[in-house]
Order: sequence, then C-alpha cells, then structure tokens
Amino acid sequence: MHPPPQPLGLVEALQSTLASHPELHIQEQQVVASRGARREASGLFDTVIGTTFSQTRVNNPLTLFNQEQAALLGNITTNQVNNVTLLDISATKEFRNGVTISPSLLATRTMDNINDIGGVNLSTLAFQVNVPLLRGRGRDVVDAAETAAGIEVEASLLALNQTISTLLSSSYWNALGAVRDLEVAQASEDRGKVYVDNVQTLIS
Repeated sequence: MHPPPQPLGLVEALQSTLASHPELHIQEQQVVASRGARREASGLFDTVIGTTFSQTRVNNPLTLFNQEQAALLGNITTNQVNNVTLLDISATKEFRNGVTISPSLLATRTMDNINDIGGVNLSTLAFQVNVPLLRGRGRDVVDAAETAAGIEVEASLLALNQTISTLLSSSYWNALGAVRDLEVAQASEDRGKVYVDNVQTLIS
C-alpha cells in the first residue's frame, strides 16, 4: 500500500506556477538582455589603451669603398646593421559630456654598428583633447543610448514584476475556484447518498 499523496498547499502551487511558466522565463531573459544592452552602452565611456612594440633589423652589405671608410673609423665590417626599436602607448577616454582625451607616448631607439654605435633615443609625448560643438555636446546627446538602456532595464523589471503578480493572482483564484468546485461536488455527493438512503428506506 502506497501512502496517500499529500495535498498540495497554496504556497507550493504558486511556486510551481513560477517555476514552470514559459511566459515568466521569457520575461526574465528580457531583463538579462536589457542589462546586457546597458553594459554595452556604458562600455563606450571606458578607457581604451593601445600598445605597439616593434623591433626592426636591417642588414645592408657595404661596398668596398664604404668598408674602407668604416675601417678608418675603427670598424672592420662588411655590413651595416641597423636596429630600430619602437614603443607606442596610447589611451582614449570619452566623457559623458562629449569631451575626448587621447594621450600618447612614442619612444624610438635607433642604432647601427658604424655611425650610431651608442644608439639614438627619441621620445614624443602628445596629448589631444576633442571638444564637440553644437548638437554633439552635452550629456543629453552623448549618453542618450546609455540612458535609454537604463530605462529599458527598469521597464523590463516592472514588466517582470507585473507578470509575476498576474501569474500568482491567476493561480490563486484558479486554486480557490477549484476548492469551491470540490466543496460543491462533495456536497452534491453527500446529498446523493442521503437520497439513496431515503429511497432505500421507502422501499423497505
């Protein structure tokens, strides 16, 4: 004998509704998508850093005359070897008022085995500021996409809460109606038993 199944309580019924209803899952994914769109819009104002590093080596054969000139300088060689090292670091940052700043640093080192044995270093530091004019300036224009994405997140959360409220309310009234129907059916069954007993008594 299997034990009789336990009756399903109201809380369990409501939890089951929220766990398995496809409309609720769709609305939850809409919230996730709107939050992703907001992060993407906010990413436009992140600092972007770029770095370039390169090493170049050029080997040029020398003519007999150039070899003799190098020998006069104390360099016995048949080739001129040039080494160029380059390091470029840059960053870009856009603010929500539309102003963009772009600092950059370029450093190069050039050396060869004849003329610049010790190497020549050159560094260039630049700082660029872009200020938009007219309609391209101000937070209302620049961060409009981010603001709209934030509003979309709030709207999707409100829609999700409304969906949950509607589902819970509908499940509650459906469960309450089912209980009332069961009570009516049980009362009808009881009246039927009384009627059968009365008829049996009359027959007897």
